[in-house]
Amino acid sequence: YVTDIHGGDYIKIRQVSFKQSPKSFEAKVRGLQGGGSIDIRLDSLQGRSIGQLLVPASDKNMKWTLVKCKTANVKGTYDLFFVFTGTGKELFDFDSWMFK
Repeated sequence: YVTDIHGGDYIKIRQVSFKQSPKSFEAKVRGLQGGGSIDIRLDSLQGRSIGQLLVPASDKNMKWTLVKCKTANVKGTYDLFFVFTGTGKELFDFDSWMFK
């Protein structure tokens, strides 16, 4: 899983094919200090946003949680950017993800 995530960090995934437009995005996350969000963008860090996943701050248990958000209509092949936002040192941990 991805850890040590800070505001402004991102992950780029090349050539993601959306043959059918997904209705939602879900991810397994573990909120740390203040939580944060994952902005899902197409083709660049400033590209079109197709969804924003809110990651709640953790309680003392720091358990993994499955969170979901709706996504905008998108078809075609794009580079996908997960842009992490929030304040604090370590925002959250990010494990698995899926479009549905």
